[in-house]
Amino acid sequence: MLKDHHTPLLTEHQWEAAQVKHAFYPRTGASQEAALRGLVYCASCRRRCKISLYGPADKRKPTYTCTYEKCSAHAGMRASKLDGYVDELLWQAAANHEPHVEAVILGDSRYTDALLAVDQARRDFEEFRDSIELQRELGISGFAEGLKIRKHALELARGELAKIRRPAASSTSKQRLTLEEYLHLYERERYPQYIDKVWLKPAGRVGSRVPPVEERVQVVFVGSDTPYTPKPTAADAETLKTLRAAHGS
Repeated sequence: MLKDHHTPLLTEHQWEAAQVKHAFYPRTGASQEAALRGLVYCASCRRRCKISLYGPADKRKPTYTCTYEKCSAHAGMRASKLDGYVDELLWQAAANHEPHVEAVILGDSRYTDALLAVDQARRDFEEFRDSIELQRELGISGFAEGLKIRKHALELARGELAKIRRPAASSTSKQRLTLEEYLHLYERERYPQYIDKVWLKPAGRVGSRVPPVEERVQVVFVGSDTPYTPKPTAADAETLKTLRAAHGS
């Protein structure tokens, strides 16, 4: 290497000033502790929250954080706090026989039914399209109208299929499981099966207090259009206690 071979573009002082000076944090895999990864959204800007790590270098904890630069009020919450609340809410929903949660537990067939509807609509369309007899019987205008109706039916069926989340693949058998067995087998992957979105509101103060987690979080279950509103009863509390005891949690 030849020293001072040409005139530098920057002075030594400019070079030093431009260097980024901050602590280096090696990858530790701590962000994987966030169980709701990919499911949490900022209620202010409607964008997906990312996983950030906060705290001292040796004690950094994952946090769901809105990093969208144009957001007016970035939502954020420690992962362990939000995960714990949503997990408890899911247990309560199961004990309360929330229909969308129960459908997953008992083996929801909506995706399969939608696939069958698309297949049936496609076959109806193709059989009508390829029928020489119908073309002769209905004439050009009648045949065209019939084809249009069947094509529209196929598009509607495909649209309904697109609204339904495909169930997660599993290596376990398709036998009917009890709730306790199901939650044990699907401990790691159950959140995406049950939960469509978790809306997280910013921690703005209401008067002189910081709103509790239940006022900042809304959970929308798969298949539902509205956030779940827990309505626990004494019977549900007893059921929840039994379920947790059976699950060992």
